[in-house]
Amino acid sequence: MRLSTIPVMRPEVADTPCNSSETAKLTTMSGASLLWFALSAFMLNASSAPNPFVTFSDPVMHFTFSYPDDFQSLPSAQPLLNQAAGCITIPLRLKGKSERPYERILLNEIDYDCLRRNVPDIGSLTKSTENDLMNVYGRLEMSEPSNFLLDGHPAAFITAKAEVGSPMEGLEPGMILYGAQTCVLLNHHVVCWNVLSSDHTRLPRLLSGKVTFMGRPFRRGHPHTEVAKSYLVL
Repeated sequence: MRLSTIPVMRPEVADTPCNSSETAKLTTMSGASLLWFALSAFMLNASSAPNPFVTFSDPVMHFTFSYPDDFQSLPSAQPLLNQAAGCITIPLRLKGKSERPYERILLNEIDYDCLRRNVPDIGSLTKSTENDLMNVYGRLEMSEPSNFLLDGHPAAFITAKAEVGSPMEGLEPGMILYGAQTCVLLNHHVVCWNVLSSDHTRLPRLLSGKVTFMGRPFRRGHPHTEVAKSYLVL
């Protein structure tokens, strides 16, 4: 099941003037720097989330997820395909309270028992869902997913950036959007959280929220060295 069937991150088309100075500033960051910042922040998730953060509790997957309080809820979204209804859920969908930087946080869950499908490799799933979410904006560059264990559960982390190709609501052609996603497999269920910002310096904060499964803060995966190296190649 590809998450392109979920219209959760797709902005509406609108005529918006281009801000070339902002675009130039955002495009100066190298891929290696972006990946290093994103990975460093993700590896710090085990510490308590700094205030002010908001904590979301999920009663189905039994975990909590903290995010900065400068976000607000977006309307709920449903899968486009009827057969996916109830099998793919979106318990959390947020946007930044300010117009700039352009930011989104998305949390989605997939029940493969409900879909009557085998669970794919967690790394491949993480990459395909991130591609679906980011590709709607324009030209896309992605890292390769890095696999690790989160509280003993298979997990993967990936980063991406996209150049906005056409006018969209809140976006101008040429803007660069930076994204990062983590997906975790728990039995036949997968939960993914995705963060997106037009300001790469905000990614560490968006990734620094505390994540807890089954009442336990997540334990960092092993080996860290291999994960770090895989993100410095871009």
